[in-house]
Amino acid sequence: MQLKTAAHEINHARMYDKLLKRYGDIAGHERWIKEGNNARLYASEEVIVERAATMTIRSVFEGKLTGDNLKRFLHALDDSKDYIGEYKKMM
Repeated sequence: MQLKTAAHEINHARMYDKLLKRYGDIAGHERWIKEGNNARLYASEEVIVERAATMTIRSVFEGKLTGDNLKRFLHALDDSKDYIGEYKKMM
């Protein structure tokens, strides 16, 4: 269950990252907040990220992890290292 939750949250982060790249940091973040407050858009995103999480986890356990999915996992690990590094600077 924890692995699926992690995959689900990674997909939220990927969607957020796409918004920032498409609209810029400030406009992308504002759009993210606005969409998150719209129940239909939020529900749509939940369906998308949950399906993506399920597909990713199945690909791992069925031995069908594609290069794209592996890159996504590695990118998430890189982000985690950066995230930890930023907080370590504050300690």
